[in-house]
Amino acid sequence: MTKQKCFIKIPLILAVLLCFVGIFTVNTHAEEGEYEDIQAGDKKEIVVENNSTIRFRFVPEESGLYCIYSSGDTDIKVTLRDEEMNSIVEDDDSYAGYNFFLMREYAANQVYYFEIDSFGEGSSTITLKKNSVENISFEPKEPIKLIENIDGSKGYHGDDPYFHYTTDKYDLVKDGDILKVTEDNKTTEYAFNSDNGYFECEGEEAIPLEAIEISSDQDNTWEVGKHLFTVSYMGITCKLDIEIVENSVKSIQFDPAKPIHLIENHDGDWDKYYDPEIDDWVEYFDYDCSAGLYKDGNVLTVTNAVGSKDYTYSAEKEAFVNGSDMIPKEEVSFTHDQRENPWKLGENTISVIYSICSTNVSVKVVPKVVPDTRVEEAIKLLKALDENSDEKAVQTARDAYEALDEGQKAAIDPELVKNLEDQEKRIEDQKNGVNEPQTVPVSRVMLQG
Repeated sequence: MTKQKCFIKIPLILAVLLCFVGIFTVNTHAEEGEYEDIQAGDKKEIVVENNSTIRFRFVPEESGLYCIYSSGDTDIKVTLRDEEMNSIVEDDDSYAGYNFFLMREYAANQVYYFEIDSFGEGSSTITLKKNSVENISFEPKEPIKLIENIDGSKGYHGDDPYFHYTTDKYDLVKDGDILKVTEDNKTTEYAFNSDNGYFECEGEEAIPLEAIEISSDQDNTWEVGKHLFTVSYMGITCKLDIEIVENSVKSIQFDPAKPIHLIENHDGDWDKYYDPEIDDWVEYFDYDCSAGLYKDGNVLTVTNAVGSKDYTYSAEKEAFVNGSDMIPKEEVSFTHDQRENPWKLGENTISVIYSICSTNVSVKVVPKVVPDTRVEEAIKLLKALDENSDEKAVQTARDAYEALDEGQKAAIDPELVKNLEDQEKRIEDQKNGVNEPQTVPVSRVMLQG
């Protein structure tokens, strides 16, 4: 009987210990072997703590294209792992907000794991879908046009420079553009809402802009005219026209209303960069030229094939204006070489850019003038003088005034200087008895009586 009791107690103690440990493993990092199964079509609601991990196991019933994505207010990422827990691919923040979106081919009956890591607390919905999209089309509300050598950036084909036009979805997709999706022989029309970044259709799950991809083949440099780019959603693509329109700007000129002066080591911020040649950080002062560029009265002259036109900057409209024509400030930029060649006192140069044209503008760095308190002190003493001021107060004001140079004296109100002279004369007269009341002898008063 004694031995039997011992065999009963040991499992009971182990069970209690395991339960006790289990309390502390809830909502912490998933251990090897801890997972929940997920299948295509599932929506898993999860609640996560900061720096926690949740793992799902996925065994596809058939090969094909699947996507998994999150939706919610929590910053989470996904790592796809194979049966041996080797990392295959990961995704973080490629979907709306801080959510993930991962789409790829999966093989039937193979074991995969989705490892969800959180960077905050909150809730999220994990959706796994098998692609059933059959066809898509994209219909922009307005024809898509890009300006020659403007809407994009310079690039290189090997050593040969060329202009690469932007086909970024965040630039090209506009409010009201239509995405048509055919799925299970049914076509649904989604309209883009720029306020929230989703393609929407009443009664249907909205499609975030992040779920589509836009690409272009510009190995052959695009010239003025029409070209094609590709829109992709759930692995299905369609082609769309894009037009490069001629840029008519031939040259520009920039004339500041006043010379652009920046105060030494004041109008800007200190910055630094790593220089691998010296294996150290290099500090320099980065002057802020924007205040001088976007200033009321500055004139941008634009010359095209027709002629020249002056645009005057308006801070109220945040644009260079000529009648009803306006050039938004965002279209007029500037570059400089402050990092490579830190600016010193004196004349420096920025390059003002509009369209494909640029022009150099002078920027002068001037020394920081420390206010001379002697002028302020002299003015204070001069203003304090009146008919009741004694000789010491008047002399102190005179000394303060005489300590100034001629330029500083010129800044003093002449009336204050005149008052100083009047008070000095009053003091001198008092010393000489000029203004002393005269005493008339009593005998004379009696005789006069």
